[in-house]
Amino acid sequence: MSFQAPFEREHMGPRAGRQVRCPARVKRQQIHQRAEGTRQLRESIRVLQPSEIRGTLCESQRALAQLLVEEGKLAEAERFALAARETVGPDDRTSLATTAMALGQVRAAQGRDVEAEQLFRDALGLMEGRDFKRIETELLEPLVQFLRDRGRDDDAGLLEPRLEALRTAATSAVRIA
Repeated sequence: MSFQAPFEREHMGPRAGRQVRCPARVKRQQIHQRAEGTRQLRESIRVLQPSEIRGTLCESQRALAQLLVEEGKLAEAERFALAARETVGPDDRTSLATTAMALGQVRAAQGRDVEAEQLFRDALGLMEGRDFKRIETELLEPLVQFLRDRGRDDDAGLLEPRLEALRTAATSAVRIA
């Protein structure tokens, strides 16, 4: 609620401050935001490729692959996910993990479940023993969803406590650099 809400209610009536969200409008905004994100990521890749700034380039490629999976453009998503895996530096464990997870999402969308699950688990393994709760959460969520989508609720349930603990730790801990 905004700071103006009490003033608005008092001076403008009970409907003031409420936002009515039209589902069609929300959907149009989401489509526009996804298209804009895709455009910006493509531009980022175009600019970064010649400079070979590997860390940023691989993360742009990864993010674009994930957006393309959501759009159902699996061949193109695969191309960018594989490019991200090739671009990532050998010592960049976070990007090694996130690019493995993105390729796992592509493989899952392609129906290559065994390979997808292995990539998701490999990604988690890369971050094991590190104190990056947010990243680990971002890696574990797709694995849990993958398992649930395939009717493997028992397997997903085994990971839920860890996921919940990570979410709690990620929101309560403030890392100081």
